[in-house]
Amino acid sequence: MRDLIGPRFKVPVLVLIALVVHAQLLPDVRVRGVHPDLMLLVAVAGGIVAGPSAGAVLGFSVGLLTDLLFLETPLGLSAMVFCLVGYGVGLLQARAINRRDTLTEQLQTALNSRVLIEQAKGVLAERRHLDMEQSFTLLRSEARKTNRRLSELARAVVDGSATL
Repeated sequence: MRDLIGPRFKVPVLVLIALVVHAQLLPDVRVRGVHPDLMLLVAVAGGIVAGPSAGAVLGFSVGLLTDLLFLETPLGLSAMVFCLVGYGVGLLQARAINRRDTLTEQLQTALNSRVLIEQAKGVLAERRHLDMEQSFTLLRSEARKTNRRLSELARAVVDGSATL
């Protein structure tokens, strides 16, 4: 039963509801002299939720419905504009998600490196009877001297494959 209420059923129903609300409830509504366009919001939501391609298709569809049912502009103009809006919003959303994922990965890598460095400092402090600052200075100078990344050297110190 749950498969019957999938996206192929939900999207047309939501578009129909938006169309009815747009036609019946919003014609007399003005916000600072501007008539709200619920169908444009459907195109924007399609881009946000489903990505650029689906946003463009949904935008074109609701734009064409708007052109055919309300015909306030030349036929096809709303379809083209809504299509571009759905695609553009979807593209911006995809880029934002990609940037977020990249940043999350970079932060996780930095955190993991920091944990390894702290562990290596602890190992060096215990073995050589140093304080944590001296341990870090030793670790950093050895990394520079051997032309290794600090996190790489720290991992080697922690797993015992490098002794300083």
